[in-house]
Amino acid sequence: MFRPGRAPRDAPMMITRVPGDHGYWDHHGSKTRAEDADLRFIDFFDFGQAGYVDLKYFLVSIESSVRHPTLAGHRALIEVQHAEVFLDESVSLIPTP
Repeated sequence: MFRPGRAPRDAPMMITRVPGDHGYWDHHGSKTRAEDADLRFIDFFDFGQAGYVDLKYFLVSIESSVRHPTLAGHRALIEVQHAEVFLDESVSLIPTP
């Protein structure tokens, strides 16, 4: 499980326009707090595909949000400096048959 860091103010995020899409990162809801959203780590992300890659962002799935419930299913980018990653052993990463 991934959660935004315990910042004193909202952590900035870039959120996809439509759920599950990686095309446009321009959704109007652009900030969250640690207690507000359930975010799941997917991968590291960088806009540059060649040359220097700085892994500035975490790519996450928004599973739920108290303040913005319509964001469930969207993808988001959150800067590494505004986040922490926690392993939640209660969440299975392997599908059960």
